[in-house]
Amino acid sequence: MSFLRTNSKITEIIKILNTRYTEHGNIIKMGNISLTNHSIQTARQLDEWSAGTASSIVAGLLHDYGHMINEHPCQINYHINNRHEILGARYLKHLGFPENILYPIRMHVQMKRYFKATQDDYKLHDVANKSLILQGGIMDDINEINKLKNNKYFDQTAILRISDDSAYKEDIDVISIIEFGDCIEEVLSKSLTLMH
Repeated sequence: MSFLRTNSKITEIIKILNTRYTEHGNIIKMGNISLTNHSIQTARQLDEWSAGTASSIVAGLLHDYGHMINEHPCQINYHINNRHEILGARYLKHLGFPENILYPIRMHVQMKRYFKATQDDYKLHDVANKSLILQGGIMDDINEINKLKNNKYFDQTAILRISDDSAYKEDIDVISIIEFGDCIEEVLSKSLTLMH
């Protein structure tokens, strides 16, 4: 794929993501904040904690993307498990995002279940706690625990989960996901180049 075609595709993907966050993410509520606000807070936190690695930041930004592409994108129903983590990862794979971003997104819900099983002092925000039972409850299968623990993306998934849990502050100003456009571009330029 030529450099110009790759850049054009990346620009189009960033537009698609930004439109989704603007049109749906600002309407969907995660507690008292919008999904867009929560996603940007998660990405900013990962920027601080992971020394600015683009893949961690982008995974944080996009971890709840599946909430915006489900059947009813303007509401989160705490009585139905919409499997947003699977839906989002599937869609983002179609756009060209690599596995080091997709795995943490796909498994961030399982990581919540893992932490509840392995850490007595693990606390969830009310929003995440409401969905825990629907998403399988506390992880109690030793094979499931070991499979997650032994995955090469375990650390990235764990830090995403911890960042996700702390990203519900109401007094944080956010504008748009475009603030992470360079990170998205860096990740996609590598991934799309490898695909072709």
